[in-house]
Amino acid sequence: MLAQGLHGLGIETDFVSTAGETRTNTVIAEAGSDRYIKVNEAGPVVSAEELATLFARVRSRVTKGSVWAFCGSLPPGAPADAYAQLIAAVQERGGLACLDTSGEALRQGCMAAPYLVKPNVEEAQAVTGQPVRSEAEIVASVKHFQGLGVRNVAISLGAGGLALGGVEGIVQAKPPAVQVRTVVGVGDALLAGLIWAWGQGATTAEAAAWGVAAGTAAAMGEGVSVAAPAEVCAVYEQVQTIWLA
Repeated sequence: MLAQGLHGLGIETDFVSTAGETRTNTVIAEAGSDRYIKVNEAGPVVSAEELATLFARVRSRVTKGSVWAFCGSLPPGAPADAYAQLIAAVQERGGLACLDTSGEALRQGCMAAPYLVKPNVEEAQAVTGQPVRSEAEIVASVKHFQGLGVRNVAISLGAGGLALGGVEGIVQAKPPAVQVRTVVGVGDALLAGLIWAWGQGATTAEAAAWGVAAGTAAAMGEGVSVAAPAEVCAVYEQVQTIWLA
């Protein structure tokens, strides 16, 4: 079903099949409010052989300048340093690795010096051990990740938008006030906006604004709908950016 749905959107796939059933995540939204329950399955246990096949597939696919997004929790059976190993494999071959995960997988992944990490406030706080509320705390959190060797740090701030630290400094992109209909997939859309913008040669501030625009447009849709490019562009025009450091 997953493969057919992606193919229907014109997206090519190259999955490594496992013996277990692909996990299903369920979102229960309460009518008339912005409250919801998100039930994430752990997914099947992956074997050492299946992981080895994935690693080999990744290594065979890397080209110089290719961008890789490693996202989500690791499946049962995968070691905590699985993302770190994948990041190293990609970047040793000239690719750029982006990481969007949490906990120990995030902590160990940072040690491989990925091109980008994108934690939310809670995920960042779990790594740094410090709160991420004020501008000073946001700057300190970004610098903490950069001190681990991460080149670009994107901390999603919910309604506060995004703080993005790169070679040009640390900028915050703030979204316009909109009616939020979903938060499912918003972080994924934000990461996609960032990656797309960098592919167009965007500056740090422009990339942050495009990331926020993509995430905000996704939040305005129902369920897990994908925002149209025109909707993202309309939001982009309303995003405000300020330099924090």
